Amino acid sequence: MKKTNSEDFKNFKLVRQNFLTTEKLATKPINRSREFYLAIIANRFALAGIIIFGLLILLSLIFPLIWTDANLLKPEQQHYGFFKNGYIFGTDGQGRDVWAMLWHATRYSLGLAFVVVIVDLIVGVTLGLLMGYYRKVDKILQFIIKILTNIPSILILIIVATALQPTFWTMALGLTLTAWINMSLQVRAQVLKNKQLDYFVASKILGTPWYQQLINFIPVALPIIITGLVATIPIAIISEASLGFIGLSVPDAITLGNMINKARLTALVYPRQIIVPVITLMVITIAIQLIGNGIQDIIRKSQ
Repeated sequence: MKKTNSEDFKNFKLVRQNFLTTEKLATKPINRSREFYLAIIANRFALAGIIIFGLLILLSLIFPLIWTDANLLKPEQQHYGFFKNGYIFGTDGQGRDVWAMLWHATRYSLGLAFVVVIVDLIVGVTLGLLMGYYRKVDKILQFIIKILTNIPSILILIIVATALQPTFWTMALGLTLTAWINMSLQVRAQVLKNKQLDYFVASKILGTPWYQQLINFIPVALPIIITGLVATIPIAIISEASLGFIGLSVPDAITLGNMINKARLTALVYPRQIIVPVITLMVITIAIQLIGNGIQDIIRKSQ
């Protein structure tokens, strides 16, 4: 009898230990950020895009500091060709170093894009969380979004550029007026999709503060947020280039749009002056597209 009780007690201890171990593994929080990071590294397209884009950022930060002044005029050295007299990409019609101009312009365009991305992140994610969680806020913002989406973004940019003095911050303002819309709608959809899950319902019943409840949705929507931010960068850069092409960008700034605008007048005679900034725009867009496609593949595989 004692032996049986002893064996039953040992079996009970083993079952209890297995149960506790299983429960611990089941309730162990999943580090989604680390999983997403590892998935990005494993995706060849996303990794290639990140390397190319990171290299462009690094070069645009280094070369303006160590190279010749991009605004230095040398009228006696106009329209030099590739690798002539130490100029890698030659000179423009005013004798300025095209290589130096290119990295100044890239830095300007990337800086503008990052400002737009930061505003998009703060405004778009915040409004998206509020839209998905509160019905009254959703109705008001949906009405505003319908009005803004009926106006072409380029038209808003042109109005802002002509109504205000063109500056870096004026351009950023014009771009951010509509950039947040897509982000907010994406985050709103994720909140509506997940707010009925047991975890979020239990959190609300237990009296979790409203701001903490909203923060809890961010990890769920993180892949969508990253995808939206990645898509915002080329849109901002191409929008600035479009304004520069029609002569509405910051007049004295060296930007990719201004470089294209000034080079188009002599494009048939000196095509390299327009090819260089156009190819740079293409490389930036392709790199961002690779990152975006990689993230979308990761999201599809995780669903």
